Amino acid sequence: MIGRPRKRLCTHVNIFVGCILCLSFLVSLTSISYFSGRVPTEQSRSHPLTAAADQTVLRQQVTHQSAFPDKTLHQKALNRTESRGHVDKLPAGTVKHQQPRSQQLLRTLASAPSPPPLSQQESTVLCGGHRARTCADCIAGHDGGWCHGECAMFGGTCQPKSVRDSATIPQIITELIKEYPFQPVRSVPYSEPLNIVFVRSPPGESHKQDIERYKDKILFLGICSMEDFPLPSPNPFSENFSVDAYTGLLPGWLHMFRHPETIFPSHVKLLLQSQSDFSAPSVDLAPQEKKYDFVFSGTDQNVASDCVGWASFAKNWTFVKQALEVMCGEYGMTGVLVASKDKQGRRACTIPKICEGKVLQTSFLPQWQFFDYVRQSKFALLPQVHDASPRAATHALALDTPVLMNWHIMGGWKYINEQTGEFFHDMTDFRQSLQKLINNLGNYR
Repeated sequence: MIGRPRKRLCTHVNIFVGCILCLSFLVSLTSISYFSGRVPTEQSRSHPLTAAADQTVLRQQVTHQSAFPDKTLHQKALNRTESRGHVDKLPAGTVKHQQPRSQQLLRTLASAPSPPPLSQQESTVLCGGHRARTCADCIAGHDGGWCHGECAMFGGTCQPKSVRDSATIPQIITELIKEYPFQPVRSVPYSEPLNIVFVRSPPGESHKQDIERYKDKILFLGICSMEDFPLPSPNPFSENFSVDAYTGLLPGWLHMFRHPETIFPSHVKLLLQSQSDFSAPSVDLAPQEKKYDFVFSGTDQNVASDCVGWASFAKNWTFVKQALEVMCGEYGMTGVLVASKDKQGRRACTIPKICEGKVLQTSFLPQWQFFDYVRQSKFALLPQVHDASPRAATHALALDTPVLMNWHIMGGWKYINEQTGEFFHDMTDFRQSLQKLINNLGNYR
């Protein structure tokens, strides 16, 4: 019982009656749940909010079985029920006597089949989002992405996780990094794997189980690489979770926050370093002739929807179009919008008409070709906000190209100083920052 104990003790009669009522309710709840296809879990029985929700659902199932939003849906359901022989067809004009709902429910429960004994139920394993007879059956007709939960890929097959436990640490890491959230750490210059694994995106339940399972063998560290992770992103196309869901999950973080002490618990070790710090291009750094004023690294993932979607939100495409009005219209600038066309080169994201003939839109490019455009541009535009690890910034600076960056960016702000580029906050100071960058183009190094 939750709350303060009552001052008066109940009488033996009240206790006896209360126990009977509780027992009856639990039996009814179990029977109704089984009949309706909902088997209450241990969590739903113990959690007061979940239990209340289940009771609400049960009441709706009992008292509103014939409630439909409109007559059409009601008639369709009635037709389906009649076709299955579940409605008695009476002669026209006959009025059928309606039994009380409580009696109908009792009759229904009495006739409902009982669940088979536990000993007769087939043993299954949890594959993640589904169950199968064995781990090998988890991926029947599918790839290794269906092997999760109590199972894991090992040696090319889906096996119980206990099999992987006996493997060597390098073997375990080799299997772990096949899942996107996990990233290996290798020694330099020999590129040998270490017993350290980075967690670079929100881990699922099976990934969290792996972290807990191998934390004594492998050091799991967080690294800022995707959106605002470990914080939730306001991107409407992204997964939503609580602000403290991952901040205390790991013993240490390579982060990109200006004020990490307000985000992580005190026991978490911190280092100001993010994924983009490891992304300097290894290409010929010889300068090229400047053909364009600016370059922007976009994404072709949302071209079909005119750059509306997860990737375009992350790139702050709506701001890009506002900035283009200023750069093309007021300054007469030329530029390159990389990956703003589909892979076939037929369809492109809409840009202001004032930029027609001044801006080149490309499909997704090989990295070396993108680097050429960076070296051929006077500066790189980085308008994004929810970007933990802007590799376009490190690429541009390594190729001797200054950066005009959004001050509100989650990561990468540490790259900008008086020698590398300029910040802007929004459109209110964009022109001022742009002009300052133009005036100092010969001074950045």
